[in-house]
Amino acid sequence: MKLVSLFALVLGAVYTQAALNGPCTVAKAGYHPGACLRTADCDAGGGQHFAGYCPNDPTNVRCCIKSCGDFGASICRPVSDCPSGRTKSGLCPGPASVKCCLL
Repeated sequence: MKLVSLFALVLGAVYTQAALNGPCTVAKAGYHPGACLRTADCDAGGGQHFAGYCPNDPTNVRCCIKSCGDFGASICRPVSDCPSGRTKSGLCPGPASVKCCLL
């Protein structure tokens, strides 16, 4: 019984953190995609963050949106969530897995 409880506790802790650096979409910003980042990282990188779009994460993790590229046509998001597959480094807040997705 203790082993099952310990396994459930560990699994729950991993699941709770799963969305950090993952994709998110903010409905009130015109359905713009972004990345679930720590608010301090989003602020430091010049992004805007919105609460409530990164479920299961701590309160200091929010959906971060930042336009990048020419005329704001491109947006920062996780590389795995970039539909064009074309990205540019060095323009977005957060880890290396979040890049400017060129549209």
